[in-house]
Amino acid sequence: MSSEVSSDEKRELLDVGPDITARGRCASAWSVLTWAIRAGLVGGLAFGLVQTVVLGWRYRAMMGLRQWADALSYSGLAHGILWTLHGAVIGGACACLTLLSRRARRGIAPGPVGVAVLVAGATGFLLWPGAAVLGVPVAKGIHRTWCVVMAVYWLAATAVSYAIARGLATTWVGQSARRMARTAFWPAAIIVIASLAVQWFERPRLMNPTTAWRQSSVDALMRRDGRPNILLVVLDTQRVDRLGCYGCDRPTTPRLDAFAADALVFENCLSPAICTLPSHASIFTGLFPCEHGANYNHTWLDDGFTTMAELLLKDGYQTLALSNNVWISASSNLSQGFEEVLRPSALHQPRGNSVSEFLDRVLYPAGRVCRWLGAVTSEDAGAKTTNQLVARWLDRRDPNRPFFMFINYLEPHHPYRPHLPHRAVFVKPDDVDLSYRHEWSQGAEFSLLRRDCYTPAELQLLNETYDGETRMLDDYVGELLEVLAERVALDDTFVIITSDHGENLGDHHLMGHSWCVYDTLAHVPLIMSYPRRLRPGRTDRLVQLTDLLPTVMDAARGHPVPMPSTSGRSLLPPPSTRPGAPSTARSRLTSSAASKLASGPASQPADRVAVIERMAPRRGPIDRAQCIDVRFDRTPFEGVLRAIRQGPWKYVVAANGREELYHVVNDPAEVSNLIDAHRPIADRLAGRLRQWLSAAQIYKGSTRLNGHRPLDEETRRRLLDLGYLK
Repeated sequence: MSSEVSSDEKRELLDVGPDITARGRCASAWSVLTWAIRAGLVGGLAFGLVQTVVLGWRYRAMMGLRQWADALSYSGLAHGILWTLHGAVIGGACACLTLLSRRARRGIAPGPVGVAVLVAGATGFLLWPGAAVLGVPVAKGIHRTWCVVMAVYWLAATAVSYAIARGLATTWVGQSARRMARTAFWPAAIIVIASLAVQWFERPRLMNPTTAWRQSSVDALMRRDGRPNILLVVLDTQRVDRLGCYGCDRPTTPRLDAFAADALVFENCLSPAICTLPSHASIFTGLFPCEHGANYNHTWLDDGFTTMAELLLKDGYQTLALSNNVWISASSNLSQGFEEVLRPSALHQPRGNSVSEFLDRVLYPAGRVCRWLGAVTSEDAGAKTTNQLVARWLDRRDPNRPFFMFINYLEPHHPYRPHLPHRAVFVKPDDVDLSYRHEWSQGAEFSLLRRDCYTPAELQLLNETYDGETRMLDDYVGELLEVLAERVALDDTFVIITSDHGENLGDHHLMGHSWCVYDTLAHVPLIMSYPRRLRPGRTDRLVQLTDLLPTVMDAARGHPVPMPSTSGRSLLPPPSTRPGAPSTARSRLTSSAASKLASGPASQPADRVAVIERMAPRRGPIDRAQCIDVRFDRTPFEGVLRAIRQGPWKYVVAANGREELYHVVNDPAEVSNLIDAHRPIADRLAGRLRQWLSAAQIYKGSTRLNGHRPLDEETRRRLLDLGYLK
């Protein structure tokens, strides 16, 4: 037999390598595929866990065991699943090329071609951040770090897969790679199972609405100094007409209704402002927007103003703020006076990183998968974490000092993304997927250009989705009250639940909360529980959020306290018992009886007026509207807009002289302008408004019209998500 090897045989050996049989090629292909899939799972888990630790370390003061478990399990699963899919793509491509290698030996070598294709894919990852900057929709939500790491993973996985496919499985490279993949796979699988269990436990669900909020209250004696704990809860952007205790006939707020049945409900409470920053500044200072100057053109509260938290801190209170809205933070100076300021929604950064943001912003609202994703991955705006942080703080507080706790829940705020269980209560089954795909813009075309961007059916769906947000918020408020009742004496606690403003949901052909002073924005809930000074009932007295500061200080000190503004007055009656004495018997009151009980030396006169102000609009939407239509008249939407309410009448006047008059009792939707039919009433109210302005202490800051503090990147991004920036 000749030992000579023909030139064709040499060429075949060089092209194909050692594994020239079909069986050998299949074994190599299977090795490539399984290695790449295992590498994807292990690599994805590792990257997700490391990224969460890096991001979460910044918020370690808020991250307890439950928060770490939730964030690590969610991020690990999200990255592990996606990286596994990528590994399957890489392994499958290299496996196919391995199977085809014998047939293609005389043409272009499949290995280098495969490497070139996958390198091109990795380059696409590197270019992805640039596409996001240019506004390419599919590129939204992916962080640059993830793109770079994924590109490196593609290159490394392709190189190792190619090495195995080319017959190096018996070498040190191939053996080491497969051994590492097999060794790491089982721990990774255990982590995946544990992560699934954590996420199942943390999954969104509809809570039991029948829990009575006072059943588990601890039995404790009131402090000798008589100072109560104070809890102030702001339901950001909550419309009053969507609450059951204010007449809504849908099951939106069963848990809040149970609380309201045991509290004093103010049926006619108006916010002095129609957006977050000036409204919260008014709550904290007792001043009106024209007096404290905090608005969209002057985005912070000057240090010269004394806030509710500062006064209570000086009185020895422990002060804590948990705000999910970035306007209540150091960037706006509304945090002054709080010993601790926490933003629970920030904990979505370690949980909601790269991949989950991609799912949320691109896949989540775009296709048929949204119902499944909504059931297992949707997240609230921070309420769940807020309640967890409240429980932890109450457990470690100083029990010998009273506390003042401020909480801002952001769930009803745009964008409207209730959990699927809460959404399904109001949205028809056939419309659930559609409710995810809609992005309800507060943009210029609908509100300013008055274009019919939405059909009546779409606006109905918008309102149903918002009701789902309200139901979800109700669950968290009920949970908060349970957390409170389990840890403090409720008879020793002053609980206030209100909202900073409402929301337009197509009303008056408007979206959001920027362009009017109608009651869709100005009318807010106000529910108070303080058994030692207030009895359950309802009152139709006209009150404002500027009354909260004198009311809180009255509760803290046991008597009315002089305030910088004469407009606000305490809503508490004078104490009828000495501090520490047993509370009076609790009984149901009629509206008139509750009004008498809540009246006293500091009560408002019967002809009291309430004022609503829009000092400065957001100019960005106005500018965009003018870019869309150069004929757009921007003057009706610019300048100061004010309304004054007295009795059933409400008078509105704009900076350009436009006037409106409404009888809000007969016309609560404010659709019939009676300015011509009742000119004497309008003139009288206009005179009262001028009188009110002459008595107000107008803010004289030198930068009131152009003052902006630089926003950090996180704050800017969050305001962008909420629609305040574009």
